[in-house]
Order: sequence, then structure tokens, then C-alpha cells
Amino acid sequence: GERFEPEFDLEVRSGVSARFDLDLVRPRGYALAGHLRFEGVELEGWIVSLEVAGARSSSVASGLLGRDGAFRVVAPRPGAYVLNRWSEQGRFAREVELVGVEATLELSFARAIVTVEASSERERRLLLEGTCADGTRFHASSWCEQGSEAWRVVVPPGSLRVGNGESWSESIELAPGEDRTLSLPRSQAGG
Repeated sequence: GERFEPEFDLEVRSGVSARFDLDLVRPRGYALAGHLRFEGVELEGWIVSLEVAGARSSSVASGLLGRDGAFRVVAPRPGAYVLNRWSEQGRFAREVELVGVEATLELSFARAIVTVEASSERERRLLLEGTCADGTRFHASSWCEQGSEAWRVVVPPGSLRVGNGESWSESIELAPGEDRTLSLPRSQAGG
């Protein structure tokens, strides 16, 4: 079986009697609780999942974000995990290390807006991916409405690149509150 090292929180001094009980029962899980805030974005109902880091499709726990962005997921054992928060609008992924029985994580993101002009009527889907200043990765996709010539997407500030799945733009840096317009080169817009 698994081997767990004891955690001592008692000091016994020489010449002093002390009594303490040992609980040799393995914890029922390793919880990660916290909040996600993303300025101007409704988060209630987003799915939260915990996956083993480096493994494919290895969700060990999942739940829903509350109205205030609160979440709590419980892993079966300590270790490296990826905490995912996602909806049809996009996904945030953050690597976490669970070592104690209860850990907390508070994530708060300002917002930036990117408008991407299409250079082809055939291009209807835009993909965005990037990394926030704290290392949280994000991915989003947006469908361009019929008759529209641009996508307007709320993203967290940080490093961002946009594309159509086959080709990608150079990475750009977006500051909190920034509203930037980009044009996809013809080769990226399917033209």
C-alpha cells in the first residue's frame, strides 16, 4: 500500500510527561477549496474538475462553481493536479500541488477585450489561448455570427494568441482593461 509520513504538531520536552493519540486512519481525501473571480463574467454553473497532472482525461473530482465563484473538489491522494474551470465560453487550467488534507486557492482575473476582424466570410470560428501573469492557462473559442465581420471576446489579461486551429497569430500581451482590435492575416482567416 501507500506509505504516509506522520506530521507532528506536538513538542515533548525531556522530563515532562505528555500523552497524545495517533490517528492511523488515512484521510478520506485531499480537498482544494477556493474562489474564482473573472471581472464581468458570470461564473455560476461553470464546471470545476481536478485531473492528475500529466495524464490524459484523468478527472478524479468535479463540481460546479457557485454564484460567488466558490468551489471545492476532493482528490483521493496527495500529488500534482491540474485544476480546470470551464464552460462553453472557455477554460482555465492551473497546476496545483496537494500536500495537506485541505488547501485553498483564490484566483481573481481582471478582464481585457479583444476584437478580431475576419478577413474571410468562410471563417466562422475563432480560437484563443494564452497564459495569465500567475501562470494560469486559458483557452476559449467563439463563433462569429452570420453577417458579422468580427469576434469580440472577453479574456483575462496576459499573453494571448488567436487562430483558427490550423494557424496562429504571434503572441501579444494584453493589459488589464485593454480593448484591442486585431486582424487575422488572410492565411489564418481561411482565405
